[in-house]
Amino acid sequence: MINIMANETLAYKKIRIGWFASGFVGRPASGTAYVARRVVEHFIIRCSDKFEIILFTKNELESSQAHLDPVLKSASIVELPAVKGSFMNGSRQFYKYCKNSEIIVDFIIFSVARVYPFFWKFPAKKFICIFHAAGDMIVKADKFVLSKHIYNYVNKLQWKYFDAIIAVSEFARREIIENYGVAAAAVRIIPPGVDSFKQESISRPNSIKSNKPIVAVIGRWQTFKNVGFTCKILRELRKNSSIDFHIVLVGRSNVKGRENVENEIKLHSKQSITVIEYLEPSELVWLYQNAKLTIVPSLNEGFGMPSFEAYASGANLLVHSKTPAASMLKNELGVYSCNMEDFAESLSQINFILENYVPVDLILRSNYISNRRLTWIDFGEKYVELILEQSLY
Repeated sequence: MINIMANETLAYKKIRIGWFASGFVGRPASGTAYVARRVVEHFIIRCSDKFEIILFTKNELESSQAHLDPVLKSASIVELPAVKGSFMNGSRQFYKYCKNSEIIVDFIIFSVARVYPFFWKFPAKKFICIFHAAGDMIVKADKFVLSKHIYNYVNKLQWKYFDAIIAVSEFARREIIENYGVAAAAVRIIPPGVDSFKQESISRPNSIKSNKPIVAVIGRWQTFKNVGFTCKILRELRKNSSIDFHIVLVGRSNVKGRENVENEIKLHSKQSITVIEYLEPSELVWLYQNAKLTIVPSLNEGFGMPSFEAYASGANLLVHSKTPAASMLKNELGVYSCNMEDFAESLSQINFILENYVPVDLILRSNYISNRRLTWIDFGEKYVELILEQSLY
């Protein structure tokens, strides 16, 4: 553990920004973790003259992972005090550290809206929380998780103690205001970058053997991701359409609610569907550019990064009509939306798209991303602007 107070003469001019490492260290498959990490990376790589990053870790494993990380190793690492037993050990570590009388950081940024009661007792001057959206409030979970409901209750009661709350889209901002009772003025929109795959080469996945036109379905197998329902629509379409196609289903299956997807897949012939847990970025780009249609059928997204990454990579794209992608990309060539809870409407829309294929213009899409500041550089700079603004008072 590094004693960050020992280097006071060097660091006092910099703004100290603290993060809880468990929000993103060792979590490569999490979207919220990826967003948090991109902020931290931007601060470390591009703003080392302005900011000092402090990572608060829970144990030796997290500390070791941070020290070995080629980017995170440049941060200061502070290991929270150990506590006995595993029962609520994370919260007990948090409160134990709160007894520290020194102001260790200027800002604490929570990477998700899951904070402990009286979180502002932590030794920091200001508190920022990335709510993302209000999915924890409105998405019907596949299992009951008590801690989620406690976090929601804490946020509804204590949101006023945050100095800033971040939403990832206007759609998400409305969700936060309506479901947490947060004042509109307290919520700032900072959308993620969508250009993650811009520099990727293109590589066909070895697991895709079929030479038929591809319909890609992207999403984890949780119920609200709507994957099983979409595969059912495609099964029905295959019966009644003259268009032959091969389904490529990409998404993590080891989640609650997967039984619905598993039961649906059994109704498809093995030759008609390829199921893939994970693709490398270069393989995803190939899929987006070579599929006749990419469907991201999730029913609730604060932002919906897979939809925007597919768009940026050149996919012909179908999304649910009540998502940010449907709103923000509604006038873009090769982007479609429909109510993906309505079987007949979705069936008709997919059939229309497959019968009326439109080539994609990647230059126009690149211009859209640039004009709306939707790159990861833009994303990081917006966080810099927020920190500097908050530092003025």
